[in-house]
Amino acid sequence: MIEKGWGVGSSFFVEGVVEEFLSQLDDLDDAVSSVSLSAAQLTGDNLHLTFRLAGQTWDGTDITQSWQVTAQGVAEHRLSLGECGRWPELLSASPRLLVAQAPWRKLMFSTAPADAAAFLSDLRAVHDDEKWDTFGKYGLGGQLDLGYGVFADGPAPLLELYHPVLEAHRMRPSWLPSAPRPTPPRKCLHLGGTVWKDDLYMLAQAFVATQQPL
Repeated sequence: MIEKGWGVGSSFFVEGVVEEFLSQLDDLDDAVSSVSLSAAQLTGDNLHLTFRLAGQTWDGTDITQSWQVTAQGVAEHRLSLGECGRWPELLSASPRLLVAQAPWRKLMFSTAPADAAAFLSDLRAVHDDEKWDTFGKYGLGGQLDLGYGVFADGPAPLLELYHPVLEAHRMRPSWLPSAPRPTPPRKCLHLGGTVWKDDLYMLAQAFVATQQPL
């Protein structure tokens, strides 16, 4: 069974035969139908996917269709061929998009915390794993015992939460620019799984969909 609904927005693809595809998904009886990813091919920065719809509509009509979806300007992806765990869904807001779209900065420090354990505990309290991924992913670096270095290099909104914690522990934080980032993606195509753990997804500038002959 394919689950429906995750994240925000109700449209599937921003271009192509959108209304026809959405109508077909809505008509499928999800108890006896499936949506599968049968092929994927990367050409330049475009990723071409083939989805197969099979099953019955709510009125009992058998249906088999093939759709080609092209992700234009792919930034990152993780895919697995086979039946999708959820109805594929296009999102304009998600944790992965938040991280990919945010400017990045480096957070420096130049004084060691008096109590390293208390400092890390306070820092952990402001970090949301569901929003920013695992605590420590963007670095808890530098030499805490020596009292200097790059503490973290990551999304500016997250590091701006870290900064007051470093200040509270008298670590004399400061900022440096991070390395240039590529053009941020605009959309996330979510195919199932839990974000940051086992989710299947694509981040890209745009998506187009076209029904294909069988």
